[in-house]
Amino acid sequence: MKNKKSILIIMLMIVVLSCDKQQKESTKKAVVFEPNWMSLRNHQTPHWFEGMRFGIYTHWGLSAVKQLPGNKDLSTEDLIPLFHPDKFNAKEWAKLYKDAGAQFAGPVAWHGSDYKHWDSDISNFNMVDNGPGLDFVGEMEKAIKAEGMKYMVSLHSGWNKEWLAYGQEVVNKYQPDIFWVDAGFGGTKKAVNKKNYTGGKLSGKDNTIGDLPSNLQKQFIASFYNDAINKNREVEFVYKQFDIPPGIGTRDIENGLLQDVQYDFWMTDIDMNIHQDNIYTPENGTWFYIEGRPLKNANTIVDMLADVVSKNGCLLLNIPPKADGSFSKEVSNTLLDVGDWLKINSEAIYNAVPWSIYGEGVANFHAEGHHSDHSGKHSWTENDFRFTTGGNNIYAMCLGLPSKSTIKIRALGAAGKLDDRISSVEILGYSGKVEWNQTREELNINIPSNLNLKHAVTFKVICSN
Repeated sequence: MKNKKSILIIMLMIVVLSCDKQQKESTKKAVVFEPNWMSLRNHQTPHWFEGMRFGIYTHWGLSAVKQLPGNKDLSTEDLIPLFHPDKFNAKEWAKLYKDAGAQFAGPVAWHGSDYKHWDSDISNFNMVDNGPGLDFVGEMEKAIKAEGMKYMVSLHSGWNKEWLAYGQEVVNKYQPDIFWVDAGFGGTKKAVNKKNYTGGKLSGKDNTIGDLPSNLQKQFIASFYNDAINKNREVEFVYKQFDIPPGIGTRDIENGLLQDVQYDFWMTDIDMNIHQDNIYTPENGTWFYIEGRPLKNANTIVDMLADVVSKNGCLLLNIPPKADGSFSKEVSNTLLDVGDWLKINSEAIYNAVPWSIYGEGVANFHAEGHHSDHSGKHSWTENDFRFTTGGNNIYAMCLGLPSKSTIKIRALGAAGKLDDRISSVEILGYSGKVEWNQTREELNINIPSNLNLKHAVTFKVICSN
């Protein structure tokens, strides 16, 4: 009898496993993406990505060599023998990113010229076969993943069918979690800058929009998503705003901010360099390291991060390495300063979501969208607040160190949007008791005299139903 029961149990297990396998295969077939926009809209942005609010990437390579004195007019071929990244150490780079509080990171794998930053089997015009013998993309993949961060790769070049093969090679070799394409993938940014394309509307006489044909765009995105499904991975595709239809990936704003809260998750790639002439040209060396070039400080980066997260976005910070593979003390110290702030205030940033009111205060942007922060003119004061929420908590980030004994937050007054009762208030990074009182008009918080914090101060408002 025992044997019969055992046989029956085994048979049932086989049936269950077989059904489970068939169900998985059926589900797998049901979500395969076809190279058309409607099919690609079935993609869902991974939950893990929507919780990631801060990333780091780098512009490096021959263009960094070009910025050295005397190299401005040299060709790509002339720059190759001058590229000696003797101080590059992928593990040290990745540790710096982690210490800075980055949740995802990666390199620009291809920028401007035809020179590739990975060990390509398609072209030998790359760092391994024609240069310092360094698989930059591969080394960074291993180091970044070893630090527990998600790995991002960016291809900034792309104009023809050849790009498709290179993009797929990078995916196959390095398995990025995030694949981000720059303006060459779609080309609409150029039309936006020329005022021929505004808010998705053709507004000028010139109708030449786009670099990579849309059929190749669709082929690559479908291939990227299908490859992830086959390997049981969740990935995200990030593109310059307007380059493809909405709902297929995450849109990116280049070196700029947005005025209002957004109802789709978005990204901005912000350069640590403060750009001269407020525009990008290869001659003025934007995005790459130049000795003496002014950089955004930690306070500005923290304020930007708070602003972006309050509007449902994430901030990808470009940091400029020197041509030899090292970072200046100013870059390293700034990143560590941001990291120290995030260690204290991470619960208001990581996995936090916007509140129904993103902020209050007097700061207004002089511009928004692509390139609106090239000159680094955005600024905030202690009178500006940005809000996020998590659980029963509302985080009110004061974008400056309070100079008065009491701060007033109108958005958290009893007559405002806050329906729940406030049970207590804390200041992140301060262990003492915080005195407060709420009126219909505002929440009043007494600032402790021994408050010793840097940059934005976060008030954790704990609510109860």
